[in-house]
Amino acid sequence: MTTHVKLRQWRMKHGLSQAQAAALVGTVQRTWAQWELRATPEVDFCAAIERLTKGQVSVKDWVRSRRKLRKLDAERRAPKPVDQPLDCLDKAS
Repeated sequence: MTTHVKLRQWRMKHGLSQAQAAALVGTVQRTWAQWELRATPEVDFCAAIERLTKGQVSVKDWVRSRRKLRKLDAERRAPKPVDQPLDCLDKAS
């Protein structure tokens, strides 16, 4: 489960709106919504979220999620392997 999903589930479990949860960590609803949609908070907010959730959503979770997203993005951008042997390129010239 991603950190973003954990954050949303925690908020829903406690019956808070995004605006209410955001106010508890000192930000606005729009920012909280972005965190639930995979944006990574600044370090100060990560720590505030960890305190608010009593460790259920931790700074380590955010770091792991960020690394995982970077890895997936890098894999998606990597060039696709070519099925043809390279010597066919010489014949085309």
